[in-house]
Amino acid sequence: MTSANYEMCTDPLDMENSEILGDGEDIYTEEEIEELNKKEKEAAFSEYFNKLNNIPISDDFKHKLIEVVLMLLNKGHSGSSYDYTVSRILYYLYKNISLEKIKTDLPEYYKEDADSFERTIAENIIDVIEKFRSYFNNPQYSMFFIDLLQKLFYHNPINKYITFEDDKWGENTFNLDKSVKHSLYQHKESSDVFKEVDEDGKINIFQIGYFIFEDEDGYTYTNGNSIIDLNDYDYWHPHSILVTKDIVQRLINEYRSHNVLFN
Repeated sequence: MTSANYEMCTDPLDMENSEILGDGEDIYTEEEIEELNKKEKEAAFSEYFNKLNNIPISDDFKHKLIEVVLMLLNKGHSGSSYDYTVSRILYYLYKNISLEKIKTDLPEYYKEDADSFERTIAENIIDVIEKFRSYFNNPQYSMFFIDLLQKLFYHNPINKYITFEDDKWGENTFNLDKSVKHSLYQHKESSDVFKEVDEDGKINIFQIGYFIFEDEDGYTYTNGNSIIDLNDYDYWHPHSILVTKDIVQRLINEYRSHNVLFN
């Protein structure tokens, strides 16, 4: 088998309702909700700090990275809004795009008739980028910290490869319909890696969101072609590759020049 070289969104941490119904007739007071929020935030902070434990950076930098991640989680994003917001933040950071250009690229930031939710997302993107750049403004190390930020956002391993033993997978909670003839398991250490087992016992391991495509306007997206097959690997470091028009053109030029994709 081949080895590979480098490179779940959590629930919202803030509860905004003054009353939340629990099981049965339980009702949480504002004080109890505040205490629950505090405990969840402390747990999240502890999780991220442990992930950064073996990274040779100061505790101050670790605290600042975690603060940036929690900024977004505290806004209550989940699902598609979380994925979109994180993808835009990382795109602008990796491309080192100025705040002025980012604001023009996010029309919701200026439009008076913009949906309030759209405006909030645009403001969240700006806020996180401003905070990150205020903390990590040394160009020599910016990419290093952006890579760490990406792994924290997506709950990917920081400095170790994942393996595929049976105890590395969560429960089959995706296909509970008895008519579905296969099972789908999510990796416990990377929310983008899955194992599919069909009715004959054949196993297929893959990562979603590996190839991130860029359109003509600079917006990024993933689709069915973003998946990478991991069946030939003993271990893997989850990461993503941004596929730009420039990269595709270079591959085409290489193929035309040498009739092969790579020398």
